[in-house]
Amino acid sequence: MKINPFRKKSLGRHFDKLQAEYNELDRKLDAALNEQKEAEADFAEKNKAYREMEERSTSSFWSAGEKSLNRARNYAEHQMRQAQSKVRELQHQIAPLHSQVIAPAQMAEAKEAYLRLTQQDQALSIEFEKSNALKTKLVQKIAKLEQSIAAETQAAANAMAAADGEIVLPEGLSKLDMELRVTQATLIEIDKKLDSLAAEIAPLSKQISTARDSYIGYRARVAKLEVMEQLPSFVEI
Repeated sequence: MKINPFRKKSLGRHFDKLQAEYNELDRKLDAALNEQKEAEADFAEKNKAYREMEERSTSSFWSAGEKSLNRARNYAEHQMRQAQSKVRELQHQIAPLHSQVIAPAQMAEAKEAYLRLTQQDQALSIEFEKSNALKTKLVQKIAKLEQSIAAETQAAANAMAAADGEIVLPEGLSKLDMELRVTQATLIEIDKKLDSLAAEIAPLSKQISTARDSYIGYRARVAKLEVMEQLPSFVEI
């Protein structure tokens, strides 16, 4: 006996039954929680009255009114305990159903989170590589500019020495110096950007791993539901 591998997997009647059972229990639980709240409030009120009666009482014998108040307090406590017990029982019944009926939504949310994080990681990594490549170019450019400036400076110094100091500094040297300053400032900004990108990328690996594990876990729950949906349709191969 094998599950028909050609039958389209779906969350059909089995899941609908679970959902219906869950909804009914959830409705009962809501009602029980309201009953518990009312019972706890009633007991708190009667217990307060009972405590106040004890503080006022100077006799070792209870009056009819005091006995009545004590009975009312005891009955309210009994009702409260029953209401609390009913809530616990319903919570115990609904817990296993809850994990099943929310599994499809949790799987979808986990998948969305996983995809969002991986896309974010890819986008940031691409931006980091682009910025890092630009940094490499800027470093190389700075090295060339410094070499050119050194050569131009030496040439200007030689010319000035030969002309007894009567020489105008070449315009090209000023341009090279300005270009160097701008390039260095740009490199500083790129380094800041790389640091910022690295800080954003660093926690993503763990977040992606957690999101992937969550998705796999919820997917396993949904797969179990899909298998259960096919159980009535066993065919022999």
